[in-house]
Amino acid sequence: MSHPGVAAAVSDWRLVPIGSLLDNQELIKIDARTSVEEACHCLAENGISSAPVYDEDRKKFVGMFDYWDVLVLLLTGAASTSPLRPRRRSSVASGSPLGRTTEESSTDSGSQVEAHPRGSVTVAARIASDISGRDPFYSMATTSSLAQLFDVFASGVHRVVVTEEDGAVKGLLSQSQVLRYIERNLSKYPSLDKIAAKSIAELGLADPKSPIICVGASDSVLDALHTMDREKVSSLAVVDEAGMLLSNISLSDLKTVFLDTQRQWLHRTCQSLVSHERMKQGIDDGKDRMPVFGVNPSASLLHAIRKLAVTKAHRLWMADAHGRPSGLITLTDIFERLLAI
Repeated sequence: MSHPGVAAAVSDWRLVPIGSLLDNQELIKIDARTSVEEACHCLAENGISSAPVYDEDRKKFVGMFDYWDVLVLLLTGAASTSPLRPRRRSSVASGSPLGRTTEESSTDSGSQVEAHPRGSVTVAARIASDISGRDPFYSMATTSSLAQLFDVFASGVHRVVVTEEDGAVKGLLSQSQVLRYIERNLSKYPSLDKIAAKSIAELGLADPKSPIICVGASDSVLDALHTMDREKVSSLAVVDEAGMLLSNISLSDLKTVFLDTQRQWLHRTCQSLVSHERMKQGIDDGKDRMPVFGVNPSASLLHAIRKLAVTKAHRLWMADAHGRPSGLITLTDIFERLLAI
């Protein structure tokens, strides 16, 4: 949905107040006392990758629960006899992001980690949120500008909670939501429209900023999780024995693994997990080698933006003439590039 009133009042996209991008949004939040299993169900059922955690007793948001936290729980469980035992958390970033100290976390853990038979434990969302330290709770005022939001997104933050002057939460804006707003309103902002017409290669987005991280189609899901954790990446290219790009496995695919109480998916192949997830989405990978996650370097940035907006994907892969992964465009890359104009 576009915002004609805002566009008419503000012709420079940089000055658009971010609060205007929220139209009576119903904020999805997770109760701090909710178990991590229920929190993961919440993400999966609502088709989102994260949600703020609200402590009813303290009447405040206390963190953000996302699939990075799920990854930590899965790996910690795979290395211990207690499948959901959280690893000790160091202090979390302070400043605009919500900060929590180690002392506070350890005090809370006594009342929110519940023991069960056979050595397993149930962890409350309050303890699991931000346990990865990768994408903590971050808030901005409704009056903050779109340029300020782009700057935050370009730094690697993936979503922000938008607050009123009195501190009340108005809603949440993710990179994907804002990209869809930009895609719908490009014609209103000539400077953005001009750069979007340029090719991915021309903008330097075809040149990988870091090594392409791959995982073999026959490798186990557990191997892939360890690779994500070690390399600090949220997505891996899945390749065949010849190194050809077959598919993509990302943090959002972990919901199936985590909600499997027997953890059988950890020991299945990456390709079987990808096929399972894509089948649920109604996508037949066998008929289209790169149905969602592929883009040609000669394509325009607008083409990439539209593809990301329509598919709700967070990244697009590029392949060389031999079908081997050669580059990756993320939402963060796009916001960084748009901010530079």
